[in-house]
Amino acid sequence: MIEEFFKEHQHTIAAIAAAGTVGAVVTSLWLAWSAKRADRTRLKAVADIVLIFHDPIYAKANPKYLKVNITNIGKSPLHMPSGFFYWKVPFTREVMQVEPLDLIGSPLIPPKHYPTAILPRSSASFTISDLATFELAVKQMRAADSLVDRLRSRFIRGFVLTGDGKTFRVKLSRAVRQALTVRFT
Repeated sequence: MIEEFFKEHQHTIAAIAAAGTVGAVVTSLWLAWSAKRADRTRLKAVADIVLIFHDPIYAKANPKYLKVNITNIGKSPLHMPSGFFYWKVPFTREVMQVEPLDLIGSPLIPPKHYPTAILPRSSASFTISDLATFELAVKQMRAADSLVDRLRSRFIRGFVLTGDGKTFRVKLSRAVRQALTVRFT
């Protein structure tokens, strides 16, 4: 009786076996992909304009700076080289790489040593430039000859390049977005 059942349903049994084999292959590929993805470089970067209060030196004019806060959300340490931040206008090949202000330091910004390591599940803040230098860079990026260039310049993006060659997009705060679009239209 069992032999007759298997003889009548041999194609069904073969199809179930083939589906099981395909399922095992898909599962092993998914596990390999997820293991590879877990070891990759991951970070979150946010750019903002900050105001530094330092009463003894600048009692009347507190300077503003463009800062990038980078949070390592991966499993391995990140290494940030000195030229890690750049601006890019869409549909152009050129990028505007910015050397951070904390590379050389200033009276209010202590110098940092590069490459800087960011440990897993920790963050670091980098001072990119003062507000006047940032506004000058925006003028250079938005120097447009045609209508298409002016439209493209509205979508300027910031990017972070890690020491291992991975590129990540920087989330721009409302203040940075306003400085990129409103002031020089």
